[in-house]
Amino acid sequence: MSLKTSLILAALCLLLLIHKVSTANQTYNRLKEFFTWKTLDFDFPDEATRTSAIQSGAHVKGNSLILGVEKWKDKLFVTTPRSWKSGVPSTLNYVNLKNSKPNSSPNLIPYPNYALNNIHSPNGPNTNGTNKIISVFRINVDVCDRLWMIDTGLADIRGEKKVISTPRIIIIDLTTDRIIKEHVIAKEAIVEKSFFANILVDASRNNCDRSFAYIPDLGGFQLIVYDLKKDETYKVNHHYFYFDPESGNYNVGGLNFQ
Repeated sequence: MSLKTSLILAALCLLLLIHKVSTANQTYNRLKEFFTWKTLDFDFPDEATRTSAIQSGAHVKGNSLILGVEKWKDKLFVTTPRSWKSGVPSTLNYVNLKNSKPNSSPNLIPYPNYALNNIHSPNGPNTNGTNKIISVFRINVDVCDRLWMIDTGLADIRGEKKVISTPRIIIIDLTTDRIIKEHVIAKEAIVEKSFFANILVDASRNNCDRSFAYIPDLGGFQLIVYDLKKDETYKVNHHYFYFDPESGNYNVGGLNFQ
C-alpha cells in the first residue's frame, strides 16, 4: 500500500471517528432530565390516610424504587415493586405529564386508584389476592390503549417473603381506567423457582381480541404465552432460555443474580 493511499485511509478513519463522536454528542444532547427523585412519595386520598400509612409502616420513605416505565398520552406510568422491601404503599402509579413541571419530583399517583393498590387496608387481599394489585415490575401499553402487567403476587422477598397470590395477568382499559381482564397463570406452567417480572404484548388495532402476551420466567427458564381470545396460557421450553454459565453472575446494588 502506497503512502498516499495510507494517508487517504487514515483521513477517512478520522472523519468517521469525528462523525461518530458528533452523532453521540447530538444523541446525548437530546437526552434531558425531566423528573428526578431522591426519595419517592405518593398521593393519598387524604392526609389522615397518609399519616396512618406512615405510622403503620405501610409507607416507608426510601423503600420504594421505580422499575417499570411506560407512557400513554399525558400519563407516565411507573411501577414500584413490593418484592424487595416492605413499606411500598402502591405498586402501580402514574405521573400526570400535563400538570408536572420539568426537573421536579412529583408525587406518584396510585393507578387506577389507591384502594386497589392498598394491601394493608382492613379489606386487604382476599384468600387468593385477586382483589388487589400486589407487586408489578414491568408494564406494556398496546396499540388498543390497554395497559398489560404481570402481578407477581410476592411481597418483601428479601425479608419475610410473603406469597400473597398466584401470579396473574392484569389488563386495564386506559380509556376507562377499569380492569377488563384478569388471568391467573395456570399451576401447570409454574415451577418451583418461577419468577415473572416482564411482559411483552403482540396486538393489532384491527383485531384487539386477537392478542398475545409473552412472559419470560426468569427463575424457571421458560416462556409463558397468553392467548387473550382463548384466555389460555401455555409454556414454551428450550435450552436457549438458560444462561451461559460463564456469563450469568451479576451484582446490582447489593442484589446478586445468577
